[in-house]
Amino acid sequence: MLSSYLYPVYFYFELKRLGSMKKKQIGTNAGIIWKLLSNGERWDLESLKRESHLDDCELWTAIGWLAREDKVEIEENCFYLRINFYF
Repeated sequence: MLSSYLYPVYFYFELKRLGSMKKKQIGTNAGIIWKLLSNGERWDLESLKRESHLDDCELWTAIGWLAREDKVEIEENCFYLRINFYF
């Protein structure tokens, strides 16, 4: 566990790493998650993380991307693909 005086340093480097992530990489990661979700099952966060081989930051940005595009549903720690039908 990090001591309290190291928290600002840790968060600084996490924000720097997130800031350096490109939109293209986030979109690619979102594609990885979308492909996993496309099997029709509900996934918990740990299963998505294990199967996608993404770290926390990459996983959450990918889920955020899919949520913004209204392609994912989040329900009590489970994620599943939202299928929209437009007529």
